[in-house]
Amino acid sequence: MTRRFGPLTRRRAVVLVCVTVVALGGAVAQARAWVQIGGTHSGPGPMKTAIAEKEAIANRWMTPIPGEPTPPASHPGQYPPCPTMTARDVPHAGEVRSRAQDGFPVPFSPMVYDINTLWQDVRDDMELQIWAGALGDDRTQGVIAVAEGNGCTGRQGPHGEFRTPSKVGPLTLTGVVGNAVSFSYPGGAGSLDLSTRQFALPSHQKRR
Repeated sequence: MTRRFGPLTRRRAVVLVCVTVVALGGAVAQARAWVQIGGTHSGPGPMKTAIAEKEAIANRWMTPIPGEPTPPASHPGQYPPCPTMTARDVPHAGEVRSRAQDGFPVPFSPMVYDINTLWQDVRDDMELQIWAGALGDDRTQGVIAVAEGNGCTGRQGPHGEFRTPSKVGPLTLTGVVGNAVSFSYPGGAGSLDLSTRQFALPSHQKRR
């Protein structure tokens, strides 16, 4: 048994030694390659140069240009200052728009409001928007939604949801004069006073 398998044992040892030498040689070669790459593309010199370039760019950004106007004190952190808003900045200012005809976008989910008409205008540098319709999950409940604000300055005015005291059906805007918001509904007409937030439904009251 020993004489038969002895040569095979020595042969396996020789093969193992050769494989080990080849593996070590490849590892050394790979290590040398990584050392060369590291010495070419990194090191304290190039790193300091990159940092210095970034600092120089940041300093140029933060240094004011001679003769360039600075933002006014009334608009801190804002440049240029917001322009004055006028009715020309609002499409169809002062007009009642029908969603069925004009297809204007509505900033509400249809599950919240089913809007059919919109009126918008500018008052005191603020855009006033009034939507009319019904609740999304109850079309018998008339509702008017109001929002007022300036998208540039961020200033906000009165806003909210106003539901009719009686379920008269969806509301349709017919006009806005001052604080009086006029509308119609199936079988009647009424108004909402924005200053008192009170509805007037004379036609509906007479019918009842």
